[in-house]
Amino acid sequence: YTKLAELLVQIEKGDKRVTGLSLDTDETFDTPFTRRDNPHRAYLTIIEGCNKACSYCVVPKTRHENCEPSLSSGASPFTFTSATPPYHCDHCLASVSARNTFSGGAATNTSLCEYTGAVFGSKPAAIYSNGDEAQENQLFALADGTLLDVFVEGARLPGQEHPPALPVTIQVMRSKDQGLTWSRPIRAAQFTYTNAVDPGTGAQLRFFGQDITAAAAGQSAYVAWFEAHPDGRSFISVAGSSDGGVTWSGGHTVVSERAEAFMPTLAVAGDGTVACLWYDFRNFKETRNALDTDAWISLSRDRGATWTTSHLGGPFDLRVAPPARYGPFIGDYQGLAGQPAGFAAAFVQARPQAKNGPTDIFFSSMPSR
Repeated sequence: YTKLAELLVQIEKGDKRVTGLSLDTDETFDTPFTRRDNPHRAYLTIIEGCNKACSYCVVPKTRHENCEPSLSSGASPFTFTSATPPYHCDHCLASVSARNTFSGGAATNTSLCEYTGAVFGSKPAAIYSNGDEAQENQLFALADGTLLDVFVEGARLPGQEHPPALPVTIQVMRSKDQGLTWSRPIRAAQFTYTNAVDPGTGAQLRFFGQDITAAAAGQSAYVAWFEAHPDGRSFISVAGSSDGGVTWSGGHTVVSERAEAFMPTLAVAGDGTVACLWYDFRNFKETRNALDTDAWISLSRDRGATWTTSHLGGPFDLRVAPPARYGPFIGDYQGLAGQPAGFAAAFVQARPQAKNGPTDIFFSSMPSR
């Protein structure tokens, strides 16, 4: 582009095709080298540009106007890669992909890359403290950009064997300015903190009452929790909001049974159908030397009011899953994603369903209608 005038002169003289190519670094952009930690992978610059918006150049049209705010102190650069999700630059409105770089094996403060000069991330700031214990924060962005932080709060959330039954609350905080300020907590639901136990031996299992789950789509949001009481009452419940988390409906029952139901996972499909995945012991028999466990999925097409349940996997023997603190381990959460008109589930099962290891990951997809 620095020799454009010369190229035009050549065309005016009658040359049908002219080429301008220069590898002189004095006439190109000063692009910093990208750190290469892996000898088998590198990142290549495929296009560069400025803000001149020349008619022959596509760069300003693809990334919008470049900006150069100063980087925050201690910020580490990002490097571009197509394998990461898109991030949005609030300074120059450019949508880019970024991968955090690391120093000394640990991630430092985050910022979008030196190529745009945009800043990604901010100094962590407390948004809520009430003297109680809060866990399981889950963050969502609604269709209008409102952020929801969903968490469980109680006077204490004991990580111990056979904890006492305690009242806990699912709280929701809202931010309409990308996290700069937050609302006071809004109570989405209140329930009793319990934990699951082996129905045959009474041994502690690694499923506790703080294991809540949440999902959001459009302006709707949902939260779910489980309760497994010593008297045999067990259920999974869902509460919902259709106004961006401002108000919440009472808990609707997904499943209620004497067999313990635990580890719920929520998702919302593009057509508004809500799904809940969970495990239970309904097929356990005391005459067997195995803790038969099944995976189930329920769908609701009326915002959580009613549910239709289908068998997803099992039975498998939870007792032969790898041992961990507080009991056999099949993970602290499972995967459930909403698709345009259905759901995709990734969940763990132990033997005999698992054939390759003590536990295997299984995938299943299902339509919402």
